[in-house]
Amino acid sequence: MTPQDLTPEQRLNQIEILLATAAKNINRTTELSNRNAEAIERNSKAIERNAEAIERNTESIERLSEDSLDLRLSIGRLSEMFTESVGIMRKQQVNIEKMQSEIRGLQSEIRGLQVENQRILHRVFGENNFDQS
Repeated sequence: MTPQDLTPEQRLNQIEILLATAAKNINRTTELSNRNAEAIERNSKAIERNAEAIERNTESIERLSEDSLDLRLSIGRLSEMFTESVGIMRKQQVNIEKMQSEIRGLQSEIRGLQVENQRILHRVFGENNFDQS
């Protein structure tokens, strides 16, 4: 059965259903976009914290250079700072990978919703004037 075989009322009902589905998809896309923005914001804050930690470590290294601590204490502190920096960077890397994975998942879901909306628009208007390729 083609859209031309439907009564005007059936066609209107079909269009209303398709538009409602499209509206839900748009809302979901908006929700996913917001979550994506939140993930990016969290990532930015994590990067900022990492930069602050690196700056603190750099300042500590400069102070150690200026001080006349004996070599063993300096090496011990630098080793601790390096270990701390590595720990921070590993945590940051894990957070970044999680956020990137979440972003990829959200982007994939958004693409799926965009494809579904494209199909809906095609069904409603009978032609594919909305091709995003």
